[in-house]
Amino acid sequence: MITLLIANSLVFSGGSTRDLAKAIAAANKTPVVVMRGDRSEIPQFKIEPSDDHLYRHLLKLFTGLETGRDFVGYGPAAWPEYFVTNKIRPGQSGFIKPKDQSPPVVVVSKQSLTFKFGPSGNFELGSLLVSPVGNDIQIHWLFERAIVAISTTEIGLEDLFKDIAEATGTRFDTQNGKLVLDLDGSVYKRRMIARIDAQIASARKRAADPYLLSDLNFQRAAFAAATGKEIEEAYAKPSSRTYIKIKPHTAIWSSLIARLAAYAKRGDSASLNKQVLKSHSELANMVDLDNDVYAVISASNVVSMFGYIKGKPSSGIEF
Repeated sequence: MITLLIANSLVFSGGSTRDLAKAIAAANKTPVVVMRGDRSEIPQFKIEPSDDHLYRHLLKLFTGLETGRDFVGYGPAAWPEYFVTNKIRPGQSGFIKPKDQSPPVVVVSKQSLTFKFGPSGNFELGSLLVSPVGNDIQIHWLFERAIVAISTTEIGLEDLFKDIAEATGTRFDTQNGKLVLDLDGSVYKRRMIARIDAQIASARKRAADPYLLSDLNFQRAAFAAATGKEIEEAYAKPSSRTYIKIKPHTAIWSSLIARLAAYAKRGDSASLNKQVLKSHSELANMVDLDNDVYAVISASNVVSMFGYIKGKPSSGIEF
């Protein structure tokens, strides 16, 4: 790992996400894009780091912002709980639309874009699709509602997209003359696992229902088992999903068995479909573990399991 020395301290007097982006940019002499959460104000702090690792550690300590292995240099950053944005189920995916979010007015010149922001300086990436540069760009549907703040009011479109790609974890590319922000399955996988790890730690701290813990562990195992390509297939369209075969004697197999055991202990009702109600224990005991079993990752950020019913090898069950 290359250790980078920082010549300037980062002094932040408090303020909005965009104020923080501007402060980081001033300290490190580079434009900054921050993928923001729902915080409207950030307290003041001062960082006098001696190297890259300390900078990242202190920035997270004071602001909660991650600038980890997905980031180059000191510019782009994001709150870990907002690494994953979701267009379909905003209430359950870590996506909260800030009240002060407003689309920018974009003025295009030959060399750069000029942004005229609303009061917050935050905007959804999708708003660029209906701006004057809309015909020159393409954004993966999953990130159209990602909200970012940028430090500058003037920047080249390609430079902007490269910074946004780092902050949001997308893959920057050019296709058919367009600048593209596409889903990077390996980065999305890494960020999702980090997010689930945080949820598991929180669930353990509050002594959550064992079923919830087993479900989170199964979700984590599913993302860990999936390849970057499989993740990209799962989120190709809002209706997409991918099936990952679960092999015996693997980590995801162990998490599946634990999830089924926890499911069987629940006493309330669970729905097999709209017409048939089964108890959780009945559902768990219906799965034929001698047949193929799959983890299912869907574009709505739901992770479930699919298996065949005992004695009915042509009939499947998913929950």
